[in-house]
Amino acid sequence: MPPSYNARLQIGITVIGADTKRGLEYLARNGYWPGGALPAGYIGEKELLGYRKNGEPRYGIRVRKVPELAARVARAWEMRLAGASYRAIHDEVQFYHSTKCYSTFFSNPLFAGVLDYAGQRYPEGWQDGKRFCEPYVSLEQFDELQARSREWTQRHGRGPDRHPRNRMSVFLLSGLVVCGHCLNEGMEVSVAGWQDPRNPDVRCYRCGRKQRVKGSACTLRSVVSRLLDQTVVETIRGAIFTPDYIRAEVARANAALAERSGDAAHTLRQAEAAVASARKALENLARFVASHSSNPVMEEHYQRADREWRSASAALAAARAQRQDTKPLRVSEAEAHDYAANLATHMQEGDIALRRQFLAAFIRRIVLYDEEGIIELAEQATLEALQAVQEESNPQTMRGTPSRRRRHYAPRLIRRRAPNIPIVGTPNGIRTRDLHLERVMS
Repeated sequence: MPPSYNARLQIGITVIGADTKRGLEYLARNGYWPGGALPAGYIGEKELLGYRKNGEPRYGIRVRKVPELAARVARAWEMRLAGASYRAIHDEVQFYHSTKCYSTFFSNPLFAGVLDYAGQRYPEGWQDGKRFCEPYVSLEQFDELQARSREWTQRHGRGPDRHPRNRMSVFLLSGLVVCGHCLNEGMEVSVAGWQDPRNPDVRCYRCGRKQRVKGSACTLRSVVSRLLDQTVVETIRGAIFTPDYIRAEVARANAALAERSGDAAHTLRQAEAAVASARKALENLARFVASHSSNPVMEEHYQRADREWRSASAALAAARAQRQDTKPLRVSEAEAHDYAANLATHMQEGDIALRRQFLAAFIRRIVLYDEEGIIELAEQATLEALQAVQEESNPQTMRGTPSRRRRHYAPRLIRRRAPNIPIVGTPNGIRTRDLHLERVMS
């Protein structure tokens, strides 16, 4: 039976799409621009490739430097490598209308002579020194700048307060999870939240390359956001947020507050003396005005004394509040057990941004694979409760999966880091083949 019209039309669309993709990849492999807007500092020049079947010429686009902008582009990269801010660079070069555009500008490897297209880098010998176009900076300088940017993000914490997209996200782990498959290929790609526009109840985490490049750019399966959130919170609760850890944190806080209590007491005494002096001066002026006739000079002195007394009173109130805040905390054993037991409930209530900031205080990043993952912990002063984690957390697989050896990435991630916690799944599992989400994502 011959295929229907719709089936033939779908086949034709698929063939055209495959041919177009193959043609663009051919251009990229041969040093031609595959399409799209070029970054500031580059321009495309037509170059004759041959002739089509109908006799029309076929052109390719070679990427060249713009002589008029070359000095400004080089200056922008020189300033950024020297540590200048986006604002300082924008004030000098004025490439865009806003400083927010420069993060994309400085993350484009084309300025190092390498084209990043459809998840691949061109030319094929870029690691051996071949270049797609004339660079503005060396590849070593570009990699150094990207590494510096990642280190800054990790040092200051990932999460909603460091990136506008994460700040507005409704997903708990936005900015904390990275794709393990892409990390093995040398790329640190965030696992972003995704919500089905047709069904808002379908919410999951996907590799960012699947959303920004194409669905087949990464093999990491999607995972339901609720299950991954539960996995991380329960793992943190069981391994870190124990009563022993709470007591250690309270003791450390009390020690810090005790050091500040002396300064707070001295400040309080000074504020009390200043209030007494200002009150006495104000009372003396009031008695003088009452016994003598008033005049503009005396009224001005009285108003000045009144302002000084009010200012000293406000400083005294602030000093008393600071003294109150520096009193040692007291947490009972029952309170510690209750808070640790209800951590999962606390992480489901309240402002989502505050909850993300709470997790970011413990988690440096989460490396996620299809059936396992690693929670890399942030450096903290009191992680004594985690000393036995590496000894107790032997490699295990999720329920229903065959036994296998630990992946080779684990020793590389754990080396020279704070203790890391392996993720072995939730009670219901996190495999998308069990949750039938791969069909929705594709």
